[in-house]
Amino acid sequence: SGASTGIVSESFSIPTGLTFNSGGGSGWTCAPTGPVAGPTTIVCTNSSPNIPASGSVSFPLNVTPTTTGGIAISGIVSGGGETNTSNNSATSNTTTVGCGISAGVLSKL
Repeated sequence: SGASTGIVSESFSIPTGLTFNSGGGSGWTCAPTGPVAGPTTIVCTNSSPNIPASGSVSFPLNVTPTTTGGIAISGIVSGGGETNTSNNSATSNTTTVGCGISAGVLSKL
């Protein structure tokens, strides 16, 4: 398949213990806008992300921990003319110690 076409959406499950501040980058819009305390779901969209067919996309997700310990953020990507939906999810695990973290790398669309 070719590069992405059309709207691409990324959905993130923000657990208790994290506050979502912002996500994405140029061309991405996230809702709800931060700061939003977990648990919550954040959906970010881009109408023209230009992701190559064999590539992957790193998606910056800025969160602030409100507790310490193990945290997992799950993400699902969809849209963009996707034909292989078996590789559209990922989980980022980290341990917070009371400072900001940035997480969220999703594999190829």
